[in-house]
Amino acid sequence: MNVSEIIFRLSFVLLNLLVIVGGVCLIIVGAVLISFSSALLEDFNMLVSGSGFDYTVFLNSAIILIVVGLILVVIGLVGIIGTIKHKIFAFLLIGYMVVLGIIIVLQVVGVILAFVYQAQVIETIREDLGPQLIEQYGNNDTGVISALNFIQMRLECCGINDTYNDFTNQNISIPESCTCEGSAPCINVIGVDALLNPYNVTSAYALGCLTTAENLLENRTYQYVLGGLGLVFLVFEIAVILFALCIIFMDFKGDD
Repeated sequence: MNVSEIIFRLSFVLLNLLVIVGGVCLIIVGAVLISFSSALLEDFNMLVSGSGFDYTVFLNSAIILIVVGLILVVIGLVGIIGTIKHKIFAFLLIGYMVVLGIIIVLQVVGVILAFVYQAQVIETIREDLGPQLIEQYGNNDTGVISALNFIQMRLECCGINDTYNDFTNQNISIPESCTCEGSAPCINVIGVDALLNPYNVTSAYALGCLTTAENLLENRTYQYVLGGLGLVFLVFEIAVILFALCIIFMDFKGDD
């Protein structure tokens, strides 16, 4: 084994160490989430209860993080063992490449499905979930009230689709969190009965929260950041597969 081959194998080991470190980080994050699950789930339940969402999804997400982390650790270890013990465990590198190839395919399929069904998801929120949330807000559902007020203040928006009209059209009082502040676009609140405007909101945010969220996702900065991160991750995975392929080739060549 010459010096260049040793350096190549060490580089591959380092790449797999990065994979293992990433897996360990995911395991730690998942473990921390689970260790504080009681408090976290209680807070999330307050935010989303009555909205049709199962708040235990956050606990399930923590479990998924741990599982994915374990898979990454196993993949990294398999890559290292297959590299160091290449004469004995050469088949591990082949399995390693197959697993990473499947992961890449699943990622590509996931991105495609996200684009395909994006419009459907937004339309479902606009037509079904949105009006339900407003109705539950008017029924004094504390979880929905807390969540929607937080979102409206954070995103500087009002209602789901049609700003304060989403509330008044259902005879629900305009929330104080709809009060327009800062540099966000505003509209004047006109023709609203005093009973539906107990906080005397004279200027409300001009955009619904769903529209604001869509605009945020369509922002080129976010697209570049997300796209860049995805591309870097994809290139990293392909590079690891090519490294494994080269090592397998060197092993077969060495046997000849």
